[in-house]
Amino acid sequence: MNSNDINSAREIAREIWNDLSERDTWYFDDILLVNNILFMFEGETINAMYDRAIHSLGRYKGFQNNVRNNMLFSLKFNKLSYDMFYPRLFIAQS
Repeated sequence: MNSNDINSAREIAREIWNDLSERDTWYFDDILLVNNILFMFEGETINAMYDRAIHSLGRYKGFQNNVRNNMLFSLKFNKLSYDMFYPRLFIAQS
């Protein structure tokens, strides 16, 4: 795989998402993984990933050292960035 090939990276991210979306339970590492591939997706998929990750974070309320809060912040920031900038990319590319 070419290290600069976004299409190959998206295909790998799709395979990861297909696996994760079928799981009943997401663990912290799964949430971290979703947080790192979130930007590879669009629209409804990104919303489904985000909602599921936020819901799954609930099991880590008692996590020490604010790891849960840091992950929550990161997820929200990534989602906000997507909501703010992704529509502009479509306009700029048109």
